[in-house]
Amino acid sequence: MYIDLRHLTLNRDYHQRGFKHLNSVINRITKRARSAAEDKTTYTVTYKPNSSCIAPSGNTHDYYSLARYYFPDNTKPPPHEPYIQWDGHVNQEIFSIPYKAWLQTVTDDVFHAGLAYFWTGNVTFAEMGVRRVRDWWVRNETAVTPHLMYADWVKGVRDPYYPDGSVIPGMNVETGGIIDMSKMYQVFDGLSLLSPSNLWTPTDTTVFTTWLTRYANWLLTSPRGIAELQNQNNHATWFDVQYYSILLHLRNTSTILSSIKNQTLPRLPLQILPTGQQPLETSRPLSWHYSNYNLQGLFILARLASSIGVNLYDYSTSDGGGSIKKALDYLIPHALSNGTTWPFANVGEFEMDIFAENLKEGFLAYRER
Repeated sequence: MYIDLRHLTLNRDYHQRGFKHLNSVINRITKRARSAAEDKTTYTVTYKPNSSCIAPSGNTHDYYSLARYYFPDNTKPPPHEPYIQWDGHVNQEIFSIPYKAWLQTVTDDVFHAGLAYFWTGNVTFAEMGVRRVRDWWVRNETAVTPHLMYADWVKGVRDPYYPDGSVIPGMNVETGGIIDMSKMYQVFDGLSLLSPSNLWTPTDTTVFTTWLTRYANWLLTSPRGIAELQNQNNHATWFDVQYYSILLHLRNTSTILSSIKNQTLPRLPLQILPTGQQPLETSRPLSWHYSNYNLQGLFILARLASSIGVNLYDYSTSDGGGSIKKALDYLIPHALSNGTTWPFANVGEFEMDIFAENLKEGFLAYRER
């Protein structure tokens, strides 16, 4: 689990003994879960608000989203395709296809459902969490197919896949979009916390396990999954986050240990310099955002790894190379200056939300060191 169940249980015991310190947090969680429970929407990729929401495959069960930083090419006649990249600038057209936002809603709702049920025992929250997972991954009528071949799609690009998922010779495969599933650890934690309700059945477990096994295999063997893992930047970090969380849920720790040794650890010196700078992120137009975003993924990865006895928090190469702590320390003075000392291009706002999350994770990880 990403959540520390031991500390969560201790806090619940304190709360039940009359300590009020957590009231505001519990109220915020239950408010979010209650709002989600009142939302009777069936979140599924099989619902098509319009014909533009159908993936290039024509399969209504295929997940589909548009590439965030790609725009119409005005040097070409209408419809100005294929789209071209303008990194750091968001094409508002992506919001016309709702599945990325819906997937985020599902992961958030299941996570909040589990927490709210844990604190209150209210079965309404468990019912909502189970319903969300069933609608997106389990029910034959609504379940998404176990791949992300059409995530982060660039309009106007010819579909490079044969029906069996193999790549047509000579066609290029875009690597983005796998990151859309990066928050699966929230789903697994939510399901774990609501399991005492007994609403999640053995049949649900069997179907979901089969889906996850097929999807994990696709991640490792598909051209798109392989290309994503080879990116080295934040995409590879978040690839590991979702892949390792799936393996933890499937209780396959041996594969995680092997993957950490062979892909995560060799990548860290490329991601973080001895100074703490993250060169693959600072080269982006949204350099501050992506430096924090990659670090956020590394903190989550470190917490997942710690659950099987691996310490990524303090890892660095023997020659004193980069580390997660150095990456955080590098960002702190620039945050304190509100970005005025940040030496890299940054087209976006100097946002603090993700940095604040990283600072919190850093405090929890390094407060006694």
